[in-house]
Amino acid sequence: MKFGSHLASNAFPPWRTEYIQYDMLKQQLKARQLDHTWNSQDETWFSQAVTSELTKVDLFLSRKRYELQSRINYCEQTLQAIVRNSSVSASSQQEVTTATINDNHDKEQCIASLQQALIEILYDTNDLSKFIRLNYTGFQKILKKHDKWTHLHLRSQMIPVFHQKGLENRRFDDLLVRISQLRDLCRLCSNAMMLTEIEEGRKNVVEDDNTSDAGDFERATEKYWVHPENVTEVKAILLFHLPILRYNSDRPYEESETAISSVYMDNQQLDLYTERLQRDEGAEAIRLRWYGAETSQEIYVERKTHHAPWLDGQKSIKERFRLDESHVDNYLAGQYTPQMVAENLLSLKKKKSVAEKARATSASVYNSIYQRKLNPILRCFYNRLAFQRPSDPRVRVSLDTDLAYIREDKNSKNRGGWRRNDVGIAYPFNHLPDQDDVHCFPYAVLETKIQTHLGQEMPEWLVHLTNSHLVHPVPRFSKYLHGACFFFKDRLPVLPWWLSELDINIKKPRVDQFGLSRTVSYRPLVDGGLVAINIPPEVEMVKRDSGMAPSLFKPLPPPADLDANSNNTSKGTKQKSSSSSKNNNKPRSIKRWFQRRFYYRRLGNSRKSKYSNNDKKGNNNSKVLPGVKVRVEPKTFFANERTFISWLQFCALILTISLSLINFGDHVSQLCGGIFLIIAALLSVYALWRYQYRAFQIRTRSNTRYDDLYGPAILCLLLVIAIIVNFSLRFNQPPATGALSPYHPPSTADNNSNNP
Repeated sequence: MKFGSHLASNAFPPWRTEYIQYDMLKQQLKARQLDHTWNSQDETWFSQAVTSELTKVDLFLSRKRYELQSRINYCEQTLQAIVRNSSVSASSQQEVTTATINDNHDKEQCIASLQQALIEILYDTNDLSKFIRLNYTGFQKILKKHDKWTHLHLRSQMIPVFHQKGLENRRFDDLLVRISQLRDLCRLCSNAMMLTEIEEGRKNVVEDDNTSDAGDFERATEKYWVHPENVTEVKAILLFHLPILRYNSDRPYEESETAISSVYMDNQQLDLYTERLQRDEGAEAIRLRWYGAETSQEIYVERKTHHAPWLDGQKSIKERFRLDESHVDNYLAGQYTPQMVAENLLSLKKKKSVAEKARATSASVYNSIYQRKLNPILRCFYNRLAFQRPSDPRVRVSLDTDLAYIREDKNSKNRGGWRRNDVGIAYPFNHLPDQDDVHCFPYAVLETKIQTHLGQEMPEWLVHLTNSHLVHPVPRFSKYLHGACFFFKDRLPVLPWWLSELDINIKKPRVDQFGLSRTVSYRPLVDGGLVAINIPPEVEMVKRDSGMAPSLFKPLPPPADLDANSNNTSKGTKQKSSSSSKNNNKPRSIKRWFQRRFYYRRLGNSRKSKYSNNDKKGNNNSKVLPGVKVRVEPKTFFANERTFISWLQFCALILTISLSLINFGDHVSQLCGGIFLIIAALLSVYALWRYQYRAFQIRTRSNTRYDDLYGPAILCLLLVIAIIVNFSLRFNQPPATGALSPYHPPSTADNNSNNP
């Protein structure tokens, strides 16, 4: 498929005019070359046209990003107001009344609406990410065609412009992190856990992070490649089940906090590489890792040791301990002893057992470094988003994007001790003087980590994801092995098996029944079904017209405006007199009814997908799986029957007219009656088919439209045609005198002849 057709078929319809005008640029590029030799004026025009299109795309991205941030801010403010009001209500010990029940009910409704709003923001973020990928690919292809046809080098000249706009590496992780936090807070609020569980979760995360300074990790891991066009969709699917894990959630999100840099060590013979690739018993991988910017002072020395479970029952394990950045060179030189490592941890008020474990690990790691003459040879950089419940590490999923490798074995002026000081975290590292030292991996890496030794199995939703078209399984993939074989291929006797996978296109055909999609009216779909939110059934929700843009959720007013009749008032709120409440009761009730009716949106007749929100108390096990029947209200079938009977009544009316024309009319009237008779018969058959088809839709809870788009229009067209035919025939052949009625009264002559 040509890119022009690919762009047309994958463009988001409401944003169609905001995409690069690829076909126009390609057509002009061809037409000018066919008309005359490409000259400087053509080159100037083409350069300005590409720059103009790039500016248009960049402005649209900035505008949409600001819009998404504003919507998230509004949701955050509304949710904070709910949390504050709930905290005040919980602290004030009031007896339970009808007003307090209504207030809690309104809170649940508002939380459900916020969840729906966050889902729509998540879908818009996914669409915006695809928008970036399509446009970036379009610019690259049109510039490549220009350079090929004109033998000029505009593509290299446009590289600084692309870097300035940041189109090739623009990410939305900050938005996803905020959406994750708000969704998790909605879940806690709806389960009445509130801020206590949030604080406990944060505390658990901090404690886990602190104790992991000298921790051992035992997990069953599997790795997958993710095509860049599917990265944001995979992130969104993971967000439906697991929140994004942040160790410092109290601080505002910074892009640098997802950056991870690791410097791997090996000797000149690359023995560690060979042992890891052959999966020898006891094979080691030693690295120095830090999180965030290069100015981070916390360096973790990690060692992965491979064990074959079938040999001695042991499993592979990862060990690590913490060093200050200023002590790394001394540690590698043997001047910073393991005893100093333990004393440093004790000075930081770590447990004695943690310090002792760090001392033993540091001694063992240094022995490997000294005996095998290991030196830093390779740096691996990526941005990682980890998905995990704060207090439940049994299931952890990480997604590594912007994966890049940098050589560390060269002795140059840019080397500051154990690592280079000119790399930083500015992906794709175009600032480095020698680009041969950099290799960017083309895919993202998804890694699942399940603590199977605790009896945990891979969740069903994760099984569906790993078996879907969105990921490509790569068993035993290793970042270090891949980077080493790229830079030191001529020194290696054996290469990894997955190198051949890079020669194929891992992007698989899309499966409509899995992943994120939209209906014809742009409503969010997950696995082909609408996303179900637990909203109280007595609240009717109406869908707002979206026009050209997808339906955007308009959040509810603050909770105080929602419940105008509530008798509960928080501290500092002015009490109104009873007379004022009575006088304003009716208008406020009407206002509240309109707010509920027009601020909520209908979820429609949808089957619940496996991404439905089932976190409410008492519903933890109430998953609706494919093939499980869901009860449908009988009144839905009755409404379908009433519609069918209405059509039959109209058929009976047309049939009556046609029979009258046939039995009591002349030749023209009989012909018109026959036409109406055929229309009545066809209409009856169509009404019966439509009735059966709609009943099938109701039974199977189909997501297609239930209304009839074409039947009424075709019926009206047939009736108009029949009337026109009747008029034209009657106009050409008027009825004979006395033929207007089938009854002929006896003449006077006949009467006289009968008289005696």
